[in-house]
Amino acid sequence: MSKLAERTAASYRRAFHDRLTMHVKRTNIPLVTLNAYVIASRVLAEEQPRCDIRWWMLAGIGAIESNHGQFGDTEVDINGYPKDPITGPALDGRILEGAELVTDETPAPEPTEMTTSTPVAAAADSTGDGAASEEGADVVVPVIKRLALIKDTDNGKYDGDRTYDRAVGPMQFIPQTWESYGEDANFDGEIEPQNLYDAAVASARYLCRAAGSMKTEEGQRRAYFAYNHDDEYTQNVLDRSRSYQRILRISSESLAANRPLGIATPSNTGESTLDQPTVVGVDNLPDW
Repeated sequence: MSKLAERTAASYRRAFHDRLTMHVKRTNIPLVTLNAYVIASRVLAEEQPRCDIRWWMLAGIGAIESNHGQFGDTEVDINGYPKDPITGPALDGRILEGAELVTDETPAPEPTEMTTSTPVAAAADSTGDGAASEEGADVVVPVIKRLALIKDTDNGKYDGDRTYDRAVGPMQFIPQTWESYGEDANFDGEIEPQNLYDAAVASARYLCRAAGSMKTEEGQRRAYFAYNHDDEYTQNVLDRSRSYQRILRISSESLAANRPLGIATPSNTGESTLDQPTVVGVDNLPDW
């Protein structure tokens, strides 16, 4: 009887692990990624209850930054790691858009010690006043945006670049910010920005520090703008997060997450990726 129980338990574990990379129904969020967001929100509920951050507020960030760890069509394994590490462009001050308006007189960005979690710098001043032409018609002036210019701070430890820093991982932290916020949230012995559990908790702490409280839309906007000083980015994250809240209609409390789902033994690490991920209905989510 004991051998039968052991075989049954082993079969259950394999089936359970296989579900972790499936997408939650009506979303593009892998179950293991949703688990990371929920756990992060519960960690902050204990650490900073006044912040009132919810899983869907983190999901908005994860969607915009890396498609929930699936940037470039990579997949997330059962332990919360993208199969292909996610690394942003070198933060070397390059022009992002409006390059046709740049002249020899356009000043180059100065090196900075700025702390930011995303690779995109705030927009530079436009080349016109953006008001109206002599005829009174509206004038649309492209805004010149640059990447931040951040010299290497980690000797390539996280981003593999010893010249410039790069944003890394599914929540797109730059190395110096990660050093301040990173934590081993899934207890695997590593503090790793590429891991969704570690990155989600770090992101939640960053947002709560910026917002104070995320209970209101004003607080959420304040937090998202701190993550990336761009109004369009802020609105996009807010819209995406609210859409997840509406679609799933589940709360952090109802999921009762208290541990990472994807802790795998060495024998099954990364073995659960499906060729054709199957959607998982919200009503079939496990008792976390």
